Amino acid sequence: MRFRTVPAIAAALLLSACGGGGANPTVYVTEVSPSGGPAPVPTVTVTASADDVPEYDYDRFFNVHIGDTHAQASAAQGYPITGETICPWFTRIVSNDNIYFIGGALTRVDNPLNTPFDTFFMRYYGDPNAVYTFPKNAEGIGIGSTLAELQAAYPTMYETDPDDSYTGLTYYVVEGPGGNNYRFNVEGGKVTMVFWGPGLSMQPGDLCAL
Repeated sequence: MRFRTVPAIAAALLLSACGGGGANPTVYVTEVSPSGGPAPVPTVTVTASADDVPEYDYDRFFNVHIGDTHAQASAAQGYPITGETICPWFTRIVSNDNIYFIGGALTRVDNPLNTPFDTFFMRYYGDPNAVYTFPKNAEGIGIGSTLAELQAAYPTMYETDPDDSYTGLTYYVVEGPGGNNYRFNVEGGKVTMVFWGPGLSMQPGDLCAL
């Protein structure tokens, strides 16, 4: 099942990942089942979409596209989308802080509010054994996908920075059309972070405490 985004007022649960400003009052992740213990406090608003359009693609995240400005993204999504106050190159598009999930877009650090998006990202910090439905692409890959599922979906993907002792992450790159690529970061055998678009030279440390 695919989903379309629906705004929901949940300001108390949507905390700024960068310490202030820019958080939009929306949640988009639906819980499938908890992994032991009680389920998290329900803070989710989701409705089924009539179509079967994947939530993200090589150049798109929901209705926002690579090359869009903040104003175009706001119009496409139907709610204000802007950079965080402390780090304006970092922009939330979807988030659910109650389960430590965020998805958004990046612009250039040197001119953040006057340049279009060149990278999308998703990051999950929560329990790796919990089971949630996160945004998926056409191959059914997203946060929580296993390394085996990645390999099956993208047999030509390649590994980069395998000895990155600073982050402890292993990166798998899938080259896509138009110079847009996926980069899947794998921790404990599962995808915990995804970057996509043409701007993949930016490292995780540039994501303003993401």
